[in-house]
Amino acid sequence: MLLCPNCNHQLTTKRVRTSSSGTIDIDTCEACGGVYFDRGEVNRIPREEAEKLVAEHNVSAADTSKGTQHCPKCGSSLKRYWGESVPTDVYILRCPACHGAWFPEKDLVRFKEAQNAKIQFHKMWNIPLPSLSSVMLPISLFVLLTGSLWVTLHEIQKNQELRSYALEMLTTPSEIQDKELRRTTIIFTTRKPARTELVFYYKKPTGKIVLPVSKQPVTTHIVTVPNLVSGTEYFYYISVVTGEESFDSPEYSFVAE
Repeated sequence: MLLCPNCNHQLTTKRVRTSSSGTIDIDTCEACGGVYFDRGEVNRIPREEAEKLVAEHNVSAADTSKGTQHCPKCGSSLKRYWGESVPTDVYILRCPACHGAWFPEKDLVRFKEAQNAKIQFHKMWNIPLPSLSSVMLPISLFVLLTGSLWVTLHEIQKNQELRSYALEMLTTPSEIQDKELRRTTIIFTTRKPARTELVFYYKKPTGKIVLPVSKQPVTTHIVTVPNLVSGTEYFYYISVVTGEESFDSPEYSFVAE
């Protein structure tokens, strides 16, 4: 049983839609309206889904004096997170151990609004993002690269080595859709400075379009794909060139809203 760190009520599991039209399970408090996300999950949901979560809550006068401020998943003491992706008026508690994040009611919506606004600003003025952490809640890349994935890389067969190397070098892309403008912004990072291109298509194996992402070696990469058709499944992979080698990522996909 998971307990709310804010008011100690039992949390309820809800399935929500991600920006790429998939789903994830999150934990919400029906008493105070707070929402708990596992590591990196908050980056995957669209603003509209955050607004829907808040609208669904019928918040009562929860007794916050009973809150433990402990992580519902691992029990560690939650700490307020101050980062460049979080406006000063948005209150987020983050677990230093498992990197989960707790959002009080309505702070989730404010965070997603700020995230979208910053991305659109950089795209409108064609200004490179200084870092992925300037718009995304950190997901502890070091842990991802040196934990179980690192062990897996040494156990796979030789015919899988190139694909696994790509997974080591790249973070999983985040897709942020804009339904009104019929476009999707794709953000990812590379472990080393690299030049990158997005190979994009909706029919297999034909119809591929190559979109330049980063013409100069950088570690944070962002590209917007316009003129999408609602309900269509799109596919893409990332071509990476560093000063030492070149490789392609695994294939990713999403359904346009």
